[in-house]
Amino acid sequence: AVIFAVNDMHAAIDNFPKLAYLVDSLKAIYPDMLLVAAGDNQTGNPVNDQYPEKGLPMIELMNATGFDLSAVGNHEFDTGPEGFSTLTGKAKFSFLCANLVTDTRFKFRIEPYKIITLPNGLRLAFLGLVQVSPSGIPDTHPDNAKDFVFLSPFETARKHLWLKDSSDVFIALTHLGFEDDVKLAESLPAGLDLIIGGHSHTRVEKEQVHNGILITQAENKLKYGTLIRL
Repeated sequence: AVIFAVNDMHAAIDNFPKLAYLVDSLKAIYPDMLLVAAGDNQTGNPVNDQYPEKGLPMIELMNATGFDLSAVGNHEFDTGPEGFSTLTGKAKFSFLCANLVTDTRFKFRIEPYKIITLPNGLRLAFLGLVQVSPSGIPDTHPDNAKDFVFLSPFETARKHLWLKDSSDVFIALTHLGFEDDVKLAESLPAGLDLIIGGHSHTRVEKEQVHNGILITQAENKLKYGTLIRL
């Protein structure tokens, strides 16, 4: 299995040609490669953030580049519940977040987890987790998150360890920050194979294995990406 991962793109739309070139080049070598984002796709470029439908340029660029999955980051809430609902509806990829109970007034296409079966028959289970600050919500304006309920990412991960039995590879696609990814890895019994992380804008260069779990992160704004070969 081959995965190319980015995180905290923060609407770096100017870097998308470079990303698209890289993805196309890698897919020529690894035709079944998955492309994933670990949250915070939004917020950071006025072209995207002040667009009439706030945030839509990023979703359309991600669709065009062929993203398969995205975690929900704290800045995904910046478009407000209605805007975020509309954007999840227009995304051709899946948003994942298991420790979020969505606002019932709007329809959100957000799944807690997703199992992807590759053409070779290998099953990859991805579990989405978003950070929750001491105030009980992710780092966004409280008005943007007031009608959502957030659960502990650590307890949520433990409750989803059954995914290991339903898949060959169990991956957490998180937006927790590197330190909390380490905490997550160390708090879990056996089961998780890989954490693809975001939020702390950490550039993980040397292999980071904690409690037998590989943890990756690729700084921010599409300066880097992580090629993961399992």
